[in-house]
This record gives sequence, structure tokens and C-alpha cells, in this order.
Amino acid sequence: MKALGLIVMLSLLSPLSLKAELSLPEREADISEKSTHEQVKLIKVTEDKAGFKLNTFCLTGDGDILAGCNTGSDKEGNGTGVIRTFDAEGNHLRDWKVPVDPEAINVAPDGTVLVAGDGRLFRYSTTGKLIQEAAAPHYKDLKSNADVVRKEVIEQLNSRGVNYDSAIENYETRVADLKKKKEPTEIDKRRLKAFGRMLKTLKEARDQISEQPKLSEEEIDQQVVRMIKYKTGVSSISSDGNNIFVATRALKGHGYAIWRTDLKFKNAEQIVTGLSGCCGQMDVQADKNGIYVAENSRHRVVCYDTDGKEQLHWGKGDRKGVEGFSSCCNPMNLCFGKNGDVYTAESSSGRIKRFDSKGKLIDYVGDVKLVPGCKKVSIAVSQDTDRIYMLDITRNHIIVMQTKPTDVEGKTATR
Repeated sequence: MKALGLIVMLSLLSPLSLKAELSLPEREADISEKSTHEQVKLIKVTEDKAGFKLNTFCLTGDGDILAGCNTGSDKEGNGTGVIRTFDAEGNHLRDWKVPVDPEAINVAPDGTVLVAGDGRLFRYSTTGKLIQEAAAPHYKDLKSNADVVRKEVIEQLNSRGVNYDSAIENYETRVADLKKKKEPTEIDKRRLKAFGRMLKTLKEARDQISEQPKLSEEEIDQQVVRMIKYKTGVSSISSDGNNIFVATRALKGHGYAIWRTDLKFKNAEQIVTGLSGCCGQMDVQADKNGIYVAENSRHRVVCYDTDGKEQLHWGKGDRKGVEGFSSCCNPMNLCFGKNGDVYTAESSSGRIKRFDSKGKLIDYVGDVKLVPGCKKVSIAVSQDTDRIYMLDITRNHIIVMQTKPTDVEGKTATR
């Protein structure tokens, strides 16, 4: 393992990441008879562009799809990207370049497009004309607190062996418990194989680390640069029409924070701290009812006012994914529909639910067929709520669900 990759690997050993690995989901309850929508098509965003990687997407007020894709890097190693526009049927309309790897995208109430990536914020027209740009609010904070980041890097490097030993012990305990079962279930067998693979990977990594010499000051400085770049990422960006809200990684540790700026990306203030998220995800969406957060590691949706004061929250962990949210870290993403309804998306299961703005469950929308895993599953809802779109980031697809047809008696029919 190369020295400059240590911090990224060590970050995978956080308690939340271990929780994700150790909690392989049971099979979620079948909700097909209750669901309001069904999967009807795939939009293959990068099919004609080898080397493009789909990161994120949103819908415009006209129903067009804006897909943010990574296209590689420039000569200095900085990310480059493109916003690809498709109509609702998936027909490609146009592309426009952005000077960063687009990590987050959203449409503001005035119809302009908000893009964030690599520690920078942008506002564009829907055809790609640049209107504004600025450094993300946490970027300056990170740059001016390099000593704090350096201290964290050194602490992680000094504890790397302990982290691996702790992770290995966790897996060995689980493996031993599973092997004691006289009649293991299919889930048990899957877990045993998965834990065995992870044990092998962790032991190999630990052995490599033990053989490495102590890092020089120059190498530590390089790690600090790498860590700052990692932390400059933006998880989400949204607007309520009066403010911009940006979700970022915390200056120190594994948590997340929400920053508020004015519409010109100025007068930044950190209004929420200590959010708990896994897999690099913290989806924050704003509308007239407040700032809604998919706090995935706590299995809940939280609503704050524009000053960061909590107004309400709902949700709980539920392996079946019926009463609560399934898997280790859900809901992963959310968006708004008519009347401020909140749609939630769950990774691994692909489950979508609809709540009112106070958290009352209204409908089971359905289960999307996507590649399982703890990852971003951004969603968007058409204005008439007939179509719902979900990101399958692994395959560079956007999956389309549509309202189930009904027969003459108003019952759901097969399409």
C-alpha cells in the first residue's frame, strides 16, 4: 500500500464504515402490492462517452434531466466535468463543460443551476452560461486550519495499526459466531463469505503497514494536502430562494456540517454540525418548509429552520424497510414532490417512500432494481409526480419509475 493512500484506507475503518460492512442486510419485505410506481426504463447517461463517470443529477422545472459527470482531470490533476442534458425520455439534448468534478447539482427556485465540486460553487443558466462562482464556504476554513488537519493526519497515522487490529478483531468475532451455528441461513452464509474476504484484505493491509518506514515530514505534508482535498468535497447544494445551503465534511473527524450563504455565495455561516453520515453521503435539500437532511447513519430525516434549529425528525432502523429505513445507513437521499411531500431513497434496496412534510408515511413508491451497496442514490420527482428518477451510480444509469396503470375499477393493473 503506498504511503499517500493510507489516509483514504484508514478513513474506511471509521466506526460507521465498519457498521456498514458488518451489517449485511436481510431481505427487505416485499412491498410490490402496495407500491404506487414501477420501473419502466433506464437512461444510460454515459453510453456514448467512454471515460465519463456519472456523479449526480437533478431535474429542471421543464422536466429535463441535468446529469453531472466526471470527465477526467487537467494537467494539474484537478477534476474536470460536464453537465449532460436529456429530455424526460432520455434523449440527449446538449452538453456544457464545468471546470471541476461535479459532485452536487440542483436547480434553484429561480430556475438557475447550482453546481458544486472540488471546493467550489457555481451558478449557471440551464444552457450552461456561467453566472457566478466562488470558493465553497468550508474551503477557506480548511486552508486556514492546515495545522488542525495535519494533527488529524498524524493521529490517524499513529493509530493505523490499532485501527486495523480492532477491525480484524471485529470480523474474527463475527466469523467465529457464524461458524458456531449448526444450521446457518443463506444470509449467514453470505455474511461468512463477505467477512472472510474483508479479513483477508485487512490482514494484508496491516502487514504492509507494519513493514513501512516512518513517514518523513515531506510525506506527511503530502498527506495533509491529500486530506484537505478529500475534505473539500461538497455532498449537496440547494436553495430555498433566499439562501444557499451546502453540506460538507467537518474540519476534523468523520462528521458533516451545513453552511448557509446568501444568493451570491457570500456571508457564509456554519449553521449545523455533528451530522452523522456514511459512504461520503450527506444529502441536504431546502424548500419553504425548511432544510431537510437525510442523516443516513442515524436512520432518520431531520428538518431544520434556516438558522439551523431542529424542527422535527422521523425514522428508525428497520431491516425489513417497512416501518423504518433498511440496511446500515439510510435514507441516503431525498427530494421534494407536490405540496412539500418528502421522497426518500434507500441504497442497497433501492426503496423509495413518500412522506408528508411532517414525516407521516403516505405511500410506498416502489423498489428500484439497482446494483446493491452503500452509495449515493439521488432521486428527483417530475412536477406531476408521474415519474420518479433514481441514480444508479455504479452503472452510470438513471432509472425511471412511472405511476402504475389502473383498470376501469381503479385497481392497479400490470403494464
